[in-house]
Amino acid sequence: MIKRCCLVILIPSTVFIFCLACVFTALIFRGLSPPSACQQPDRSSPRPGTSAHTITSGGLERCYLLYLPPDFDPSQPIPVVISFHGFASSPGGHAVITGWNQIADSEHFLVAYPQGTGFPLRWNSSPSAWWSSIDDVAFTRNLINDLKDILTIDQSRIYLSGFSNGGAMTHNLACELSDIVAAVGIVSAPVNEPPGGCHPSRPVPIMAFHGTDDLIVNYNGANVENSLLNPQSSLEIDTFSYLPAKVWIERWAQHNRCNPVAESLPPQGDASGIRFTECTNDAEVIFYTLNGGGHTWPGGGPLPGWLVGEISTDINASADLWSFFSNHPLSNFP
Repeated sequence: MIKRCCLVILIPSTVFIFCLACVFTALIFRGLSPPSACQQPDRSSPRPGTSAHTITSGGLERCYLLYLPPDFDPSQPIPVVISFHGFASSPGGHAVITGWNQIADSEHFLVAYPQGTGFPLRWNSSPSAWWSSIDDVAFTRNLINDLKDILTIDQSRIYLSGFSNGGAMTHNLACELSDIVAAVGIVSAPVNEPPGGCHPSRPVPIMAFHGTDDLIVNYNGANVENSLLNPQSSLEIDTFSYLPAKVWIERWAQHNRCNPVAESLPPQGDASGIRFTECTNDAEVIFYTLNGGGHTWPGGGPLPGWLVGEISTDINASADLWSFFSNHPLSNFP
């Protein structure tokens, strides 16, 4: 079932970027500045609940929120989910939208919500220079090292997920950090390969979701003029393109050396899925199409804005991602 969370107006693809601007105007007040918790990071020993932490990466002070479940035992290794917010969102807002904390409570893992940079907050997920010049790959590696320093984490179970711009960042991290990341989940993301291509050092299990009626990140890909996004730009790069959802999914099936013929998964209401199997190291690739779904997190909370579309209630991305993650530890760790 599709749940309407806001009014949707159908508009031609030629004004795609206008839709982007309108939606993010509503998001901007939640994501322009660091959450107040980041102004006073927690210096005490990690404990159950949410706390803010800062690290230095690339000469910048960066923040992430850490959530530990009520039964957290500091003496026992704990799995890790790192989840990246969307453009102009925030770590706290992303926690609400995804519902990861509730699943962490029942399944016993920690969740880290890193914060992007810039105005508004964003991730350097695109090869287009105007998007960001920050090294968010290095930041993610530094964040993981910080978790190792302050906690006993299960290094065979470090997982990444992300939404929209954060989902595109997650895709890039799958390409760049496959040595330490066990599996990833990507929702409604404008995916493109990093400069020089995607060359993971090992196959990475992937699960992804995308709505067919997403007006912010087109299911069929797009090529957007930079001048519309940033009229004052003097940069040489003047377009921002991203791949159709099924194209980048098929590329990951090739990276993982899967059987090129996908099998159909049983439909779940508006969610129809495919799975690529017989992959190297069992690194399967699963993709769910949300028929009529908008720029939303399936089964999650509503996003502000009047163009984001409709949320599927027939599937829960976070719950399904955790089930998928649980089946895919990193094999080179004990």
